[in-house]
Amino acid sequence: SFPTRRSSDLFFSFFSRLIGEGAANLGLAEALTGAGYDLDAAARRDGVDPMTALARLLGRAQRAGAVRPDVDVADVKALIGGCLTRAGDPAALDRMVAVARQGLQPPA
Repeated sequence: SFPTRRSSDLFFSFFSRLIGEGAANLGLAEALTGAGYDLDAAARRDGVDPMTALARLLGRAQRAGAVRPDVDVADVKALIGGCLTRAGDPAALDRMVAVARQGLQPPA
């Protein structure tokens, strides 16, 4: 159905975009967090809260049956972090994202 497809597309597009942005800015993010800089707090202060957006999209996708119901936003954030460990190898990063996306889908 259209709502299910749309919820799935929005969630997985945002998931992939967060990983892409993280990979593109990994050096800066590591430098800032290593210096004790709280990226989440800075993002919220600037009116950007990607984890809240991710949680909302996750909930919608779960209600539509597009994402397994036993996953929470902390799980998704951990998957994003895991994918980013392969950011230095574009082929490996693409493979990790594909595996994570498949794992987030409900069992057939």
